Amino acid sequence: MPTLGLKNSKRRVKIDADNKNLKKYSWELHSNGYVVCRETMHVGTVSVRRSLYLHRKIMDPGLSQRVRFKNKNPLDCRKENLYVVGPPDEGPETPELSALS
Repeated sequence: MPTLGLKNSKRRVKIDADNKNLKKYSWELHSNGYVVCRETMHVGTVSVRRSLYLHRKIMDPGLSQRVRFKNKNPLDCRKENLYVVGPPDEGPETPELSALS
């Protein structure tokens, strides 16, 4: 079973074989127990840091949705252990619907 190493811990994270592309990121164990990667995005002269959570990267939920762990272990990020909860995100308003209002 493929695993990811963490830069600030000796622990390893379980992932699926088809997620080997995640190894290009530098993952670490956050104080909240989740696995996170800190990315710096440059927009013009402004730099913005954001946190990218491994379980959200794998499942790609909508903004109002959450990813949960079936076995309650945040170091087990295999798809079979993850599920998405919350309301489905609504897409952009369609012209047909806006014409009815």
